Amino acid sequence: MIDYKFWVHTVCGPWIEGPNSTQYKVTFDKDTLFIVFEGSTSKLDWWQNFSFIQKAYKHSKVKLYAHRGFLKKYKGVREKINEIVLDKNPKKIIISGFSQGAAIAILCHEDMKYLYPNKNVKTYAFGAPKVFWFKNLDKVWERFADLNLYLIKTDLIPTLPPSIFGYKRVGKIEWWKPIVSRFKIYDNHMSYGEVIQRG
Repeated sequence: MIDYKFWVHTVCGPWIEGPNSTQYKVTFDKDTLFIVFEGSTSKLDWWQNFSFIQKAYKHSKVKLYAHRGFLKKYKGVREKINEIVLDKNPKKIIISGFSQGAAIAILCHEDMKYLYPNKNVKTYAFGAPKVFWFKNLDKVWERFADLNLYLIKTDLIPTLPPSIFGYKRVGKIEWWKPIVSRFKIYDNHMSYGEVIQRG
């Protein structure tokens, strides 16, 4: 089970306000760089949650497709994050996020694995919606080896966008038991911290 202090670090600021209303924070401790993305907090965040697919990177040899809204938010801070990685040159990179922040963390994870294949990159994504479209995912599947998804069985957000539209989960999935009624959509999605506290 995830340590509660790590969960608090994942969901609490202070945040840096990046382009496209992307909130994130970066901390460095003992050769480890922590990159954290905040979940949906504004109307723009929710509007971006309902975007559809686009090609992730124009000049990539493998054409990956991802959720346009999440991709736009990540690309707004991508250059700054890469500057920090190059400046700090960490031995380990730990990425995390909750909800929309988890979706952005998944994109960051794939990007870090691509840009820095020799670095130890691990990601912890809580309550993440689906990010990648199925096409060509098998060609880069090894990049998701150290990506951990934590999902509550009755949480609606991880089921979106629907698989019928071609979206697919990536990484290792750990399903958690709910602690609230399955009919309380908001409460289910916001109960990750309580599930972690209860162990």
